[in-house]
Amino acid sequence: MKSEKIECWGINISGVVQGVGFRPFVYCLAHEIGITGYVKNIGANVYILAEGDINSLNIFIKKIEVNPPPAAKINNISTISIPLKNHDNFIIADSCDVENSVNNVSADLAICDDCKRELFDNSNRRFQYPLINCTNCGPRYSIVKSVPYDRCNTTMAEFEMCGDCQNEYNNPRNRRFHAQPISCHKCGPQVELTEINGDNISIKNAAMIQTGELLKSGKIIAVKGIGGYHLACNASDVNAVNRLRKRKKRDEKPFAIMAADLTAIKDICIISEVEEALLSSSAAPIVLLKKNEEILPAEIAPKNNNLGVMLPYTPIHLQLFHSSGLKYLVMTSANISDEPIVYEDAEVNVKLDGIADYILSHNRPIHTRVDDSVTRIFDNKPYFLRRSRGYVPTSITVEFIKNRSNIIACGGHLKNSFCLNDGNNFFVSHHIGDLENYETFTAYINGIKLLSDLLGVSPKYIVCDLHPNYLSTKYAYDSGLPVIQVQHHRAHIASCMAENNYNGKIIGIAFDGTGYGDDGNIWGGEFFTGALDNLQRSAHLEYVDLPAEQGRSTPWKSALGYLNQFGLDATILGENATDIELLSSLIANKTNTYRTSSMGRLFDAVSAIIGMRKTVTYEGQAAIELEFAANNNNGEINSYPFNIIDGETITVGISGIINGVVEDRNHGYSSSFIAARFHETVAEIILQMAFKLRNKEQINYIALSGGVFQNIYLLERVNYLLKSADFNVMLNRLLPANDGGISLGQAVLALYRKGELKCV
Repeated sequence: MKSEKIECWGINISGVVQGVGFRPFVYCLAHEIGITGYVKNIGANVYILAEGDINSLNIFIKKIEVNPPPAAKINNISTISIPLKNHDNFIIADSCDVENSVNNVSADLAICDDCKRELFDNSNRRFQYPLINCTNCGPRYSIVKSVPYDRCNTTMAEFEMCGDCQNEYNNPRNRRFHAQPISCHKCGPQVELTEINGDNISIKNAAMIQTGELLKSGKIIAVKGIGGYHLACNASDVNAVNRLRKRKKRDEKPFAIMAADLTAIKDICIISEVEEALLSSSAAPIVLLKKNEEILPAEIAPKNNNLGVMLPYTPIHLQLFHSSGLKYLVMTSANISDEPIVYEDAEVNVKLDGIADYILSHNRPIHTRVDDSVTRIFDNKPYFLRRSRGYVPTSITVEFIKNRSNIIACGGHLKNSFCLNDGNNFFVSHHIGDLENYETFTAYINGIKLLSDLLGVSPKYIVCDLHPNYLSTKYAYDSGLPVIQVQHHRAHIASCMAENNYNGKIIGIAFDGTGYGDDGNIWGGEFFTGALDNLQRSAHLEYVDLPAEQGRSTPWKSALGYLNQFGLDATILGENATDIELLSSLIANKTNTYRTSSMGRLFDAVSAIIGMRKTVTYEGQAAIELEFAANNNNGEINSYPFNIIDGETITVGISGIINGVVEDRNHGYSSSFIAARFHETVAEIILQMAFKLRNKEQINYIALSGGVFQNIYLLERVNYLLKSADFNVMLNRLLPANDGGISLGQAVLALYRKGELKCV
């Protein structure tokens, strides 16, 4: 029988393929199939020299593609035929660097099933070790200081491996092969429980047991996780929840909860198979789920139909549920509202004094603070509200970008993230937050330096928003790099197009609360047409003069501006007559006011007019509660009247909407009916403008972006109407539709602005 011909292939694999167990995976697969040769890291990639018959080599490649390690992300596999080397076995060879190669670092990963089993197996040497991890799970991005991603370049450098851990680390067939945070009871970091004043109470397993008892008794515990500290309390204890609200100065914004397991989640929420899979993934994000039963206190998420829920993603979390016997814990970022999450051990006692009763910590330092990611499922796919732990710094590949210019995009002011690129790979940072204070801005600057150093990129340009007073804009102009400014809402549309790998002509609809416009006014209800190299503002909501404010919007003041604009009685707002008169005078004289086309402010105004939300305690609260009210309507509805005014730039007249809302309110219609009718009107505006712009420009593709489109009630209706009218609809899926995603759009638009790319 004739033997099959032996061939030799050089296989290059790019993506997140280092620090995730890729080489031992390839090593074991090669031995299983009978492939000889070697695997090694070259620069940021994995290179395999594989020798075998064609059938075996094809099986080898297929298995790598279909079933890589859980934390790996393969961007590309290229294969070339090379001369035979006649290897007689398969080994893991020494790594080598490549000049100008960009480094990929894995995101932090939730505890894997194997480590969970070992954690509670009393015959295992890591039984109840609260920092157990392996190649498939544990901290990555949050502990790395520099590259290459070796133990000496992480916060684990100070912990010398014991003999047993070293043997596992060196064994290619062990799942802890080259797991940089590997440790155990004998050689690794340990947990300790302390008073808020720093006095030690207990360590190791005794600390876990005592913390469980304290949680049961209603205490608030600062718990150190992967990317920072959480504030934890018994979610079933209304007194503990209210005490945490008061101490944290978080009056109404929903708390996230952590549930012991999926069964516990199913007792309180409606959950689909897709949502189960997302909750159980290695990213382990917070997932917004619809409430099922009011088993938990309403104070966790006041006036909210949803709960933000996550599963235990560290061994410490699992042990807390085990030791306390509780099914639900509030698990919210450890900070005072508007400040960054606390992550350094030295600052915990000071920052959380008066908030936490006790601190459960460990001595593995966190190098980079990383908040929890927040997402939900829309149309059976993830839809982000915040992209951070578990996803960052995984790159987003924009296939139509072919150049090699590197750019740093500074992002916006609210929900900030920044972006770096290497060619067509764009690295959007972890969630930084609102750039409103020194602490957050410092975290922003440090984050840029860290990610730039890790990736090893040297930006050629820096890109920022048009707003002159944003700290991110000031950072750009202080950087010394050539500055490119990109309009906020164009960046929203570009981010949606880029992650959908589309660079043709588009109808872009950007709805949000605020963004500095080309004309110096505040935009937020915008329709664009064209391609990435020429996005023209084709239409917008009618401008309204509103009183200027500092900080979060006050919906009743927005409502006053709309009522005054259309000559309606403002006393229906029920506010102090003197305040109404004074503000009305300022608006009439255009003193300390701003002009806006914002859809977000229109939502605020409607909420206030119907008496639902006149002031807010967190950003977006009025619109969120208006959405939930619309969900509660069971009657038939039609839209309020609006008019489309042709001109060089089309204007959507909204006087009929405000008049209609006031009339319905005065006739005693329910807030849920008015809210649903208003949502239907917004959907109808989008549909009618889409028809008009399609007929005018012959464009059938639509991109929806901006914070307003995180309103799922509205998004479902708009998506249905547009698709029923045969539009191709694009949404942000890999990034949030809110300002957390605009840095990608800034970067892509800057490349076009410099003339380095052309549209199809």
